[in-house]
Amino acid sequence: MSDYKYDINGLRFNEPQFSEAPLLPGAPSGILYVIEFSSGWVKVGQTASSRSDTERLDSVGREFRASRGWDVTNRWISDVRLSTTDKFSGTEYFDRKDRRSCSLDVAEKRVKDHVAKFAVRLSEVNPLGCKGETETFLGVSFGYLVAYTDVTARCM
Repeated sequence: MSDYKYDINGLRFNEPQFSEAPLLPGAPSGILYVIEFSSGWVKVGQTASSRSDTERLDSVGREFRASRGWDVTNRWISDVRLSTTDKFSGTEYFDRKDRRSCSLDVAEKRVKDHVAKFAVRLSEVNPLGCKGETETFLGVSFGYLVAYTDVTARCM
């Protein structure tokens, strides 16, 4: 039996359960993003608040253009900011288990693990040893990956 309440076309999730503690201003956070390349490959990733969200996506685009000759044809950034740390001492930042219920690393891993079940990773097919190859997939549409990533970010 599934631990999830809903399973719609392989997209499994529960009722949205937001953290009891709001994400505090200044607390370490980041977003998930999805980038589609001219080659048909799609990348999912994360960026922390230490740099601007668009700066990271521009950087990824330049890296893949230089290493593979691919142009960015589409990109999406999550509206939901997630915690980049499990603990934030001295505040009411904790939930009952001393951990935020929404974690950027956990959300990104969940998306990558899901997509890897039916799509192929760039690192498995044509590795050049470049950063981001394990997060880049063929066999999944940009729209599907955006929808799954958005639901994951909102319903962790």
